[in-house]
Amino acid sequence: MARGDGSVFPIAAGDSGYAQAAAYRNPMDSLVLNPIQMKEAERIYLINCGICHGTALDGNGPLWKGGDGPYPSAPRNLKDDYTKALSDGQMYHVITYGKGIAMGSYASQVKPEQRWWIIKYIRSKQGGTATGGTATDSTNKSPAAITDSTKTTTN
Repeated sequence: MARGDGSVFPIAAGDSGYAQAAAYRNPMDSLVLNPIQMKEAERIYLINCGICHGTALDGNGPLWKGGDGPYPSAPRNLKDDYTKALSDGQMYHVITYGKGIAMGSYASQVKPEQRWWIIKYIRSKQGGTATGGTATDSTNKSPAAITDSTKTTTN
């Protein structure tokens, strides 16, 4: 958790938590970031995410550089159809807990509100927002369908 952060994401880490996160709604969903807030969201993204995912969100950050960088595999293109299909809750889960062996947790670096801002920034660059999550991961496993968007229990 980021320093000074007393809140806890009510979804567990791991694959089962990731599946549950599909139904978790962005509490800032109705909030429209003003230009100053959006600029701050971009700044936070560039500091924490851009090194891998790139300034254009295309997965071609300085650590990858089209395969010429030190990173051994290409980071996720945040503008691809897979990422567009993720729910905001799934994106928040990945920022909070990481994903696989390549994407680590950013819970200690990025406060919860900032995570939602980053997601809003990414969505603005994708050209829309997601309301659900039906994307499959790279192993072609589909997240479990959860219809109760208020469910916050952890397993």
